[in-house]
Amino acid sequence: MPIKDATLPVNFIIHNGDVKDPGPDQSIVPQVNPAAFVKSQDATLYPQLCAAEGNAVIHYRRAAGDYGDYTSTDYKQFWGLHTWNAAADPGWTTPHKPQRVDGFGVVFSVPVDQTKDLGYILHKGDTKDPGSDQFLTFKKYGCEVWQLEGADPEALTFCR
Repeated sequence: MPIKDATLPVNFIIHNGDVKDPGPDQSIVPQVNPAAFVKSQDATLYPQLCAAEGNAVIHYRRAAGDYGDYTSTDYKQFWGLHTWNAAADPGWTTPHKPQRVDGFGVVFSVPVDQTKDLGYILHKGDTKDPGSDQFLTFKKYGCEVWQLEGADPEALTFCR
């Protein structure tokens, strides 16, 4: 929605007739929090859709588009996602497969406990990319990451 001054609060109410859901009037300051996701019967304003859904979303791009064969059950045939700590450990030989493909690459989405750091490794067989274990700290980075082949996100400058 168009706003006149991003430094001033934008107040809003979600309702169906006279019934407010989630209840209280709500407000964001666009310069501080440019987006808000709301769940029915939950007064929390979530900064990202994945936070509202309780997921971590990892976008992964390989320059050559060589992601492998996701129809295979052999973990040596595709780039998968191994997770631990904030998400269930699927087992090294049964990594998560992506849920979709977008303009960046493949997209993994996994249910997480966002009060813990998510440990993860992108791997094909025993080959890891970028090689080291990765950690997503939700309070620092949010719940969505775009990772390039060979790039260590912790070594990069992030913007939110």
